[in-house]
Amino acid sequence: MKYDEFWTIMDENRELEIADMVEGKTPEQDAVVVRNNTTKRHYSISVPRLGEVRKDELVSLLKGQREALELVTITRIVGYYSHVENWNRSKLGELEDRRRGNYALEEAIPAAVPAMASNQKSMRAAG
Repeated sequence: MKYDEFWTIMDENRELEIADMVEGKTPEQDAVVVRNNTTKRHYSISVPRLGEVRKDELVSLLKGQREALELVTITRIVGYYSHVENWNRSKLGELEDRRRGNYALEEAIPAAVPAMASNQKSMRAAG
């Protein structure tokens, strides 16, 4: 597909929009982040790869009609677009909680803290 065809696709489809342009360290690492406003998914597309993809394949992928063959998950919860596969287990857990809308803090065992505190007080009083 030619690059101008990509921009035509973006103009013709209201459900698709350019979310970001990512400038890599080299031109081969440049990417376009496309957001599907219906599914709320983001797709990072390598700019050099745009020339290799057929128009109908790209449209069906961006509209959610088929799954991606090569998928890189990115998100912006850390303040900038970041590849998720480099994250530690804690950050992945935070991402999953945000996807579910679970923002509540989990409670520790509430009975354990007062029991420990009362034991320490009684030990100090006995000593």
